[in-house]
Amino acid sequence: MFKKFIEKMFRVKQKNIVQSQMDRPNQGNIGLSVPNWIPTTLDPSEMEIRTADELYQRLIALWAVVGTAKTGEPYFREYMETNSFQDWLSPREKTYLISISKSERDEVQFSWQSECLYFLAWCGGLFDNLEVPTSHSELGDWFDFFPEDNDDVGRLRDAINVRDKKELLNWSEILYDLHWKVRHSNLSGLPIPDGMDGEVIQEWHYAVNWMLYFAEEPEEWDEVSTDT
Repeated sequence: MFKKFIEKMFRVKQKNIVQSQMDRPNQGNIGLSVPNWIPTTLDPSEMEIRTADELYQRLIALWAVVGTAKTGEPYFREYMETNSFQDWLSPREKTYLISISKSERDEVQFSWQSECLYFLAWCGGLFDNLEVPTSHSELGDWFDFFPEDNDDVGRLRDAINVRDKKELLNWSEILYDLHWKVRHSNLSGLPIPDGMDGEVIQEWHYAVNWMLYFAEEPEEWDEVSTDT
């Protein structure tokens, strides 16, 4: 039973959603060269990366809300409560999990965070190959590290090996540039080139901006910015 509904977390196609339903920045399509005047986004000497414990807790929080949004099952809320992991959830995530009547808008938004979960799993070294997205991400062997039924989360914690700052900064720059292209294409009414997936780029940008932060100014999950 568990395997059947957990697979829905990545195999159910994301619902279409219009901009008025989203709190996050606008989606669009990519295909332009980024102008030279677009600044580099980060000075490595000013940046810090999340610890393995921070990443581990964020992955479990995302697993819970994405699983709830994708399957509608109470298992994830019950798991978080049984193991006293509620403090790992952001305020918005807590509200969503305990809500009896969940809005379609919230279900869509938390469903899309499967892409944040995927990108942060890569940040934690749970899998190696990461390419510029042209489609929605799929469940892989890395998901076996997450709890099943009443398993504890020790296996996931032991598996996390946070990637070095250089790798993360490289992807931060890539996603900043791609997200600029997404927004510019959307504003300019340009066609979708090469099948690039603007929605996924947006979510990965959100995730990398949480993973990397300015020293002494870490943003909480609900407050992460994706300015370009």
